Amino acid sequence: MSYKDPATRREYSKEHNQRSEVKAKKNEWQKKYQQRPEVKERRKAYRQRPEVKARVKALRQRPESKAKLKAYNKEYAQRPEAKQRQRERYHQPEVKEQRKEYYITNRKKISEQARLYYQQPEVKEQLKARSKEYQQRPDVKERMRAYHKEYDQQPEVEGKKKAYQQRPDIKEYQKTYRQRPEVKARLKAYHKEYQQRADVKERRKARAKLS
Repeated sequence: MSYKDPATRREYSKEHNQRSEVKAKKNEWQKKYQQRPEVKERRKAYRQRPEVKARVKALRQRPESKAKLKAYNKEYAQRPEAKQRQRERYHQPEVKEQRKEYYITNRKKISEQARLYYQQPEVKEQLKARSKEYQQRPDVKERMRAYHKEYDQQPEVEGKKKAYQQRPDIKEYQKTYRQRPEVKARLKAYHKEYQQRADVKERRKARAKLS
């Protein structure tokens, strides 16, 4: 077959354009081309044309376009560089002022949007999983133990807890509650973890020396 044959040229051109080095070269050239000032101006002017704006608006209203954009935005927001840029932007004084003014002006609207967002089942599941993971962190456990220890030592709290524990209905509830298999398993796991704590081991050693 002769290269002068149009079919042969088309086949060769198709194969040539599929080569990785050719694709990389074209992508590099396209990137440089898009950065030219005259190209940017032409693109800007094109996008300002009324018929182009109308066409883009219609395309963005399609369900598949909305779904694709939503998926892309979700994926983009998880990128480390995107998170870093967002943090830097939110720390700018003028952006802080704008956000503050926006929240003051649209407080009711934002509250309603947040309420609807947090009612979504998938969001509830995500928050539940995140909270569970957070509660398992050693530093969080240590902070919570220190807080509860300090809180429980307050005289008014000790009195309330004592009075609450003495109520007949609470005593009966605790008795039946602790007999549940899942509660027994949870308490067993807690006691095992408790016995492995460094502070508990130290206290046990100190008691052994005194006895």
